[in-house]
Amino acid sequence: MPSAAVSIGNDTTVTFDISYFITDKVALDLFVGVPARAKFQGEGSISALGRVSEVDYGPAILSLQYHFDNFERFYPYVGLGVGRVFFFDKTDGALTSFDIEDKWAPAVQVGLRYDVGNSWMLNSDLRYIPFETDVSGTFGSAPASTKIEVDPFILSLGASYMF
Repeated sequence: MPSAAVSIGNDTTVTFDISYFITDKVALDLFVGVPARAKFQGEGSISALGRVSEVDYGPAILSLQYHFDNFERFYPYVGLGVGRVFFFDKTDGALTSFDIEDKWAPAVQVGLRYDVGNSWMLNSDLRYIPFETDVSGTFGSAPASTKIEVDPFILSLGASYMF
């Protein structure tokens, strides 16, 4: 359909992150998110359809991080890795027989942790995991399929314990 588009709003969820320090400055990091619910809203020529579909999704990201250590109690870090975005519990809306493919994607990260003391840290990071995936379904009796580009930024705030 010409000028048809969908939008997806922002979501908030809980994440879990575990890092293993290979050296004092290099860590292997695994990040997973509790699934959030994405609502696809019709825009452009399909805006009158309203909710096109919904899906639960969650990322899993494995990164290699480099931690800088010359800022007293502050430890900035960068990471590069690979992520997988999982889609499940798909719900039809205006688009029936809705399907969306899980995807692998590159992931980059910047972060900062602050040493509170007694092995406790406060941390924040920003991750970016751009991907393109295939979506398909049926509008009425007409089959529909397209590729969608998703450019999510993931902002994390947390506390951690180092042992």
